[in-house]
Amino acid sequence: MKPIIPPKYDIGFIVENCGLPHLEALEPWCSTIYVKDDMQLIVPDYIKKEQPNTKFNLQERIKPYDNEKQNNILVSFDASKLTNQNFQLLTQLPEIIKDSGEIGTFILDIFTIDIIHMNEYQNNLIKI
Repeated sequence: MKPIIPPKYDIGFIVENCGLPHLEALEPWCSTIYVKDDMQLIVPDYIKKEQPNTKFNLQERIKPYDNEKQNNILVSFDASKLTNQNFQLLTQLPEIIKDSGEIGTFILDIFTIDIIHMNEYQNNLIKI
């Protein structure tokens, strides 16, 4: 039996009120995270701590809030309203997007989700 691989999309999180604990929890779940507040204070510490643990260039994954958004899917929210329950929605977001199957904007709990393209990238991540 082959494992079921969840879809991988180019997802950008646009986050207000993002402290270091939020960044630590959120960054692995997206392709790019756009941080509004205290970026110059929290990002260097996060990159220094986490860069040795990943092959991704974290300088390219963590960007200022007002940076041009180039992701296929954008998820906007206020991290101060994040709970364990709605964080679980972020972990299930690829399946939710695949099930919705539609380009457009919708609201899910505290998240505003804007689907621009639904290109899947999971096959690019598999090495044979």
